[in-house]
Order: sequence, then C-alpha cells, then structure tokens
Amino acid sequence: MKIASASAIVNASSKKVLEYVSKLASGKKKYVFDTHLGFEFIQGSLYEPGSFFYTREKFMGRIMRLDFQVIESKKDRLTFRLLKPYGRYNIHGTFEMVPVGNKTKVRLDIFTKKTGMIEKAALRSLAVFYKPIIKKQITKEIKFVEKEIASI
Repeated sequence: MKIASASAIVNASSKKVLEYVSKLASGKKKYVFDTHLGFEFIQGSLYEPGSFFYTREKFMGRIMRLDFQVIESKKDRLTFRLLKPYGRYNIHGTFEMVPVGNKTKVRLDIFTKKTGMIEKAALRSLAVFYKPIIKKQITKEIKFVEKEIASI
C-alpha cells in the first residue's frame, strides 16, 4: 500500500546527483533542515544492504528517532525499511534517481509491504492521520535534495 510519494526534476546530471548521494553516504555532506536533524549509521553504510541507520526528525513539534535498515542498494536506487517505531507495519521507502535528458528525476516513495489483516486495518486507520504529515516531510526532503544539488 502506497503511503506517500514526492519527486522533483533536478537541473543536474545523474552523475552529479550520485556524487551528492556519495557525499551523504561518506558523511562529507550533512542532511539537516528544519524538520530533519540528520542521519547516522549504526552499522555499515548507505551502499551496504543489511546496514542500520537512524534519523531524528521533527513531527508535530516532537523529535522522533526512526531506525532503518538498508534493504537494497543500487547505483540509482536505495531501498530501506523502518524498524522502529511502527516496525510491525512493514513500512519501506525507496529513493530513486532517474536520468531525464540532461536532468535527473529524484523520487522518494514510502509504502508498506505485505502485512497481516489486523496490521493492514490499523495502518489504514492510522494513514488517515499520518499520510499528510509523511507527505509533507518527504516533500521537504526532496526540495532539500533539489536545493543542495543545485548548490554543488
């Protein structure tokens, strides 16, 4: 079930976008803005499936720690899974970078994979409240990435 998506066409080549993501992965570039307080790897790195990291994000004025695991890592696509909180809902995300001529489309999708009937029902009722909040957050993330890449 799709929860939220955000995308933008960045005025940069896919090579430049990948350079930016590599700087994030190496810690040479910070991923911090008004509602996102950065991320830190607990084990591994952005390009290693099985790696663990966490972010600290502001939702409705509260700072939340979100723990993730890298599920898949390809040159142009990263897939991760939310472990805490709400890990039982099997929430995943993908960040994709797709060449569009001499520009690049960056896209962030948040979705759930198969869950049980009870979890699906609970998620649907929670989604009414959380979808707009998540959509707003990932839209800010994409706008931040777009701005950061433009400044490189």
